[in-house]
Amino acid sequence: MSSTRSETYPLVHVPDVRQTSTQTSVSVWPKDFSKPSLVDWGWFTAGFVVGLFVSLATSSFSMLFDPCLVQWASVFASGFFFYLYMAAYMDANFDNNQVLLMMILSFVQMGMALN
Repeated sequence: MSSTRSETYPLVHVPDVRQTSTQTSVSVWPKDFSKPSLVDWGWFTAGFVVGLFVSLATSSFSMLFDPCLVQWASVFASGFFFYLYMAAYMDANFDNNQVLLMMILSFVQMGMALN
């Protein structure tokens, strides 16, 4: 007795392979962000440059040149993350314990950077 594959593994829904889509273009951007302005690009560039500065300043490579710069860049970065986690914790109506833990850890990291 031979059984076919469909008898062994019955499919609930068989898709129609002849089905075609009428949509020709797909955009991953929201409609209000389809054309960024110069101000948007300015904010993006400023954030990118500050993030790059903080990343390079907190690296061990810059410790060779100025340890004070590394300390204050670490204070700035941990303080910024503390602010972000605090805002997220407040937005969650003080219910999200994971964000609370990250907020506490970033506060401790800021204290360690100040020492």
